[in-house]
Amino acid sequence: MKRIFLSLAIIMQSAIVSLSANLPNDYLALAIQNFPAEKQKPNVAKKYYQAWVLAVNPQNKSELFDATKKLLQASPKDIASLTTKNGAKRAVKFIKASGIKLDDLKSATAVQLGDKYAVIYQLPKKSRLREGMNFFVFEYQNDKLVYNPSFTDPLLTLLATCDFKNPQNASKIGFKTFNDSDKITCENLAKANLPFVCFKNGALVSEEKIAGVDNLAPAKFYRNAQDVFYAWKLDDYTAFMTAPSKDKFNSQFKSMSDAERKQVLGEYFQWKKQYHKVLDAGEHTLILFSRHKPQCEPYDDTAYLQNNGGKFAITKFGAEKSPLDMFFAKYIYPKNQYLKLISKKYSNTK
Repeated sequence: MKRIFLSLAIIMQSAIVSLSANLPNDYLALAIQNFPAEKQKPNVAKKYYQAWVLAVNPQNKSELFDATKKLLQASPKDIASLTTKNGAKRAVKFIKASGIKLDDLKSATAVQLGDKYAVIYQLPKKSRLREGMNFFVFEYQNDKLVYNPSFTDPLLTLLATCDFKNPQNASKIGFKTFNDSDKITCENLAKANLPFVCFKNGALVSEEKIAGVDNLAPAKFYRNAQDVFYAWKLDDYTAFMTAPSKDKFNSQFKSMSDAERKQVLGEYFQWKKQYHKVLDAGEHTLILFSRHKPQCEPYDDTAYLQNNGGKFAITKFGAEKSPLDMFFAKYIYPKNQYLKLISKKYSNTK
C-alpha cells in the first residue's frame, strides 16, 4: 500500500480563523529546536521549527550580564553574597560542572520571564552538563540581582535548547491567536512580562478546541490513519509513517504473536481521541488531542506529522520526550490553566 497523503489545500477551506494580535515591541522570539527522533552524530547541524518561545527582551540586560560575570569570577567563599539563601554550595558545583568561561557569554542571550531573568549560554565542549541545563536564573532581592541555582522548569529547558544565539523581534513572526479567549490570555501575559509559545499559525496558551479542527487536512490524515490502526490493519497502518517510525513500529509490534498484540493493543483501542488544536511548525505539524474512555480520566498527548509540502506522514513514533513535550505536559495539557500556572511559577505578584 502506498503512503497516503492529503493536500494542504484543504486547510484553506477550514472554518478556523487566526486573529491578529499585537505584542509589545520588547518581546523576543527564540526558535524551538526540532529534536530528531533518532540519535545523530555530534556534528550534525541542529534544526529549528517555525515555532518560538516568546519572552521579553529585558531592559536590565547590562546588569544581568554584569551579575553573571561577577558570579563566574567569584571565589567559593564570596559566592554566597551573589546567590539566593543557601544557594552558594549548589552554585559552586553547577558552575564547575558547566565549564563556562567569560568568553562563553559572548553568544549568550538574556530574557525576562515575569519576575525572573534568564541568561542562556552555549555549553562548552568539555561541559559535564547536558543540553537544556545551560542557563542562569536571576531574581531581585533587596534591589540586587542574585542567582537562584535551585530554580528550574520545563520552560527553561525549552528556552535553553532554542536558537538563542539568533533571537528576533516577535513582530517579525506574524503573531496571531486562535480565538478571542487566547487573545485575551496573551494580552494578560504581556502585561505581566510572562513568556509563552507561539506556532506559525497561532499562540499556544490553551488546549481549548478550535472550531473546525476536525476538518483540517492534518487532522483528517491522522484520523484516517487511526481508523486503519484501530481496524487491526497493522501493515496498512505503517504506510502512513515515515521510514524510521515504520521501522520502530515494526520492531515493537511485528515480533509479537497475534495474542500478544491483541493483549497490548486491546486496551489502547478502547480509548477514543478528541482533537483540540493543529499546530503548524513548518517541517512538522503537531496535533494536540485527548484520549477518552468511559469512567476513566481523560489524558492528553501530541501526534507529530512530517509535513512535506502539504503531504503528511506520522513521525517520531516511540521517540523520547523532547523539551517541547515536557512543556506541554506541565503547562498546556492542564485545561485552560496556562496563565495561572506560568504566573505561579514566574511572578511574585500573582
